[in-house]
Amino acid sequence: MTAKNKYLLTAGLVIIGLITYRFLTFPGKLDAQSFKEIYKPGEAAELDLYVTQCEDENKRNLKFPPGEVDNAIVNSGFFSFDHPIQKKNIPRIVALLNDTSTYIWGEVGTFLPGKKIVFYDKENKPLGITDIDINNFCTYSYPYLRRMKWGSLTEKASEELKNLIAE
Repeated sequence: MTAKNKYLLTAGLVIIGLITYRFLTFPGKLDAQSFKEIYKPGEAAELDLYVTQCEDENKRNLKFPPGEVDNAIVNSGFFSFDHPIQKKNIPRIVALLNDTSTYIWGEVGTFLPGKKIVFYDKENKPLGITDIDINNFCTYSYPYLRRMKWGSLTEKASEELKNLIAE
């Protein structure tokens, strides 16, 4: 075997190894289905019933994500490196995602996936996921709460979330 063939074989094995590793560690396989046993999502938020729906969620002490968040990871796609969110930022991110004033009413349009935040408990069990569109103006969180309206963020909330999850 020539040196060139050895190099190509080694490079090919490294690439296959990296793709296999990423496939096994990618949080993309988590979706709403993963959370059905933890939390049953309610019906979509309705403008006419919004206040009543939020009061109901508050009475039932529902929050996103359900449980105590110990750490969170940001993923930007299959071929990107995940990075942990700074522990000091996690409570603010959770508060932001649970605040009704973070969201605005309006059609979401076409959702183009950008980043994904996966929230974990102390046992590294996933508690919830927030998908953020590529323009950072829309989120889809699982499990969904009606206080999240339809997921469109205010400009201020969008900028704050972007800063909180930055590396």
